[in-house]
Amino acid sequence: MQVVNVLSLLLIALTWLCALRAGYRLSLRCGVNESASAWALACIPPTAGLVCAVHVVMTLSFVTGAAVVTPVPIAVAFGVLGWIGSRVVGRLGGDAQNPSAVKEPPSAEPRMGWLWLPVLCVAGMYAVFFVDAVTRYPTGYDGLHYHLPTAVGWMRTARMDLSLGLLHQSFPENGMIVPFLLAFSKSDRLLTLVHLPKALWVALSIFGLARAVGVGNRAALLGACIALSVPIVVFQSFSSYIDLYAASAWLAALLALTWVARTSDARQRRMLIVLAGLSAGVALGSKTTFLVLVPLLGVVAIAAARMSSKDAVRPGSSPVRAALWFGVACLACSFGWFTRGAIQAGNPVYPLAVEVGGERLLPGVAAREHFPSRPIVRKLARWWDYPWRETKHSGTGYPYSVNNAMGAAYAAFVPVGFVAALWGFITRRERTVERAWMLIYAALSLTGMILLLTLFREMLRFVLPLGLIGAVFGAWLVQRMVDRHPRVVPVLATVAFAVTAAVAVLKPAHALAGRIRGDVWSRAEFYEMPAEVDDLSTGARILNLAELPATYPLYGEDLDREVITALQWEAMLSGRAMSARSLREHGIEYIYLRGPCPNDWPRDLPVTLLGGDGDGPSPRSCVEGRIYRVAESDRRVVHLSAAPQAGPLSNDR
Repeated sequence: MQVVNVLSLLLIALTWLCALRAGYRLSLRCGVNESASAWALACIPPTAGLVCAVHVVMTLSFVTGAAVVTPVPIAVAFGVLGWIGSRVVGRLGGDAQNPSAVKEPPSAEPRMGWLWLPVLCVAGMYAVFFVDAVTRYPTGYDGLHYHLPTAVGWMRTARMDLSLGLLHQSFPENGMIVPFLLAFSKSDRLLTLVHLPKALWVALSIFGLARAVGVGNRAALLGACIALSVPIVVFQSFSSYIDLYAASAWLAALLALTWVARTSDARQRRMLIVLAGLSAGVALGSKTTFLVLVPLLGVVAIAAARMSSKDAVRPGSSPVRAALWFGVACLACSFGWFTRGAIQAGNPVYPLAVEVGGERLLPGVAAREHFPSRPIVRKLARWWDYPWRETKHSGTGYPYSVNNAMGAAYAAFVPVGFVAALWGFITRRERTVERAWMLIYAALSLTGMILLLTLFREMLRFVLPLGLIGAVFGAWLVQRMVDRHPRVVPVLATVAFAVTAAVAVLKPAHALAGRIRGDVWSRAEFYEMPAEVDDLSTGARILNLAELPATYPLYGEDLDREVITALQWEAMLSGRAMSARSLREHGIEYIYLRGPCPNDWPRDLPVTLLGGDGDGPSPRSCVEGRIYRVAESDRRVVHLSAAPQAGPLSNDR
């Protein structure tokens, strides 16, 4: 079976590459004559096709109750959808242009010259992160806590069911589809690089968005580098968070909509709107916050249709039809999660509750109950110096938090560029498509600021795509500075990117040096667990009473164990104290904990220390990880018969 799964994964990868090539040709057929934009839009069909294939198989499992969510049916569904897509595109008419024959309009810009130095700074930063990533195991607090465990759970059960009451395992997770498939290869080392292509997708999209507002190639390239240098972006390129995955799809959708306004053919516009909807659907099915962000793209789709309808060659490109095409395409890449919620929880948007007038109509949890709230005056007082702040306030892993700081390069160019662009709107009255898109980008950025300080309670990565749009204003500013001060810009840009890169690489470089110096290469050593954890048997049932991010490491290198988290264990006990009987009833074979033993841990538990420090469960001040073996007498597995009570939401969502 392992061989069949690996062959299916290879078939999925080959289909994805073929769909990428076909997507590039489709972009050219839709009139996209800029290479960066064409490749950015080319990523949409394979990404959306794979997501949609998984949703089809997942929905089939919901309806039939069969455990069929495995690489084989997904590969078949992906291939069938690819064939259907090629047939639909073939009906568009017109000859596909030869990619090698398509040339961008000639540019009068001089060579990059010293502006290559900022690009090299960003490349060097990613090189350090890359070397660190390929020599370690997956990281990221929420990734190790529930993103990756959710993917492993899908692999083990061949289903993608809700975990009612365990909200972290009930979120939409398009971003974990690729890790889920890679889990079948039994090589979790690959997971450290799974989101790196999304950083490239972001760079291509930002480059295309900058070109759409009249920015030259050199400045657009620096705009892309600004986006890549944002600490959240570089961190998530090598970790198991999913904000970057969703943001890349959202930005690609926005790029497709900009091209809707740049072509006058009704058929091309319709196809571009469908591409935008598919990409928006990938984002919508990746994170619950995009229930707010994706409708913004729907508004932009209507605006794009209105901007181009006056030049239409064929009728039928009304804003209403544009919104309809966008919405249907969007659901194609997110319907599986809504179907799951409706069938298994009676609420399509579960785990979010549906409330009207303070009355809860559908089950779930209101997000506002799980985020700290501060008066707006205190928020502004704390954020006035953003994004210049370079300090870390929360999170784990790197000097920058995953929740804050945008980097020196972003701070140097984006705020000034944003203000200068707004001033230009006020002082100049000419109407052009470029100015219209600058106004749309400004409106989206301002909306992001408002959402950040209100609904999303200062969680910056919740509005990541809206923040990355600011890189377009940075590119716009660079364009004007290069024209007027050609000698100043390279120096300023090099210093800004060098500072950003130097601060960002401190932690991964230090971590890599520490692993080399201490010869720390095993999985248990990396996650600071007893060596005995690596030797636990296949299928072992482990109770994790340590911190939540220890969940994924306990699955083992082959991801073949079963891990019960503290939240699940609390639900299993149903208010009872832990005892020898409860351990036997639920088939617990091992207990892992770190730090002091729980106060309610009885002294007569049938456990023996397998690895770690101490002589048994009695020490109350240990800080090292310890793994205990539970006595085997009368142990049997009892599955949970009732849904556990809802636990607290992480502020990841």
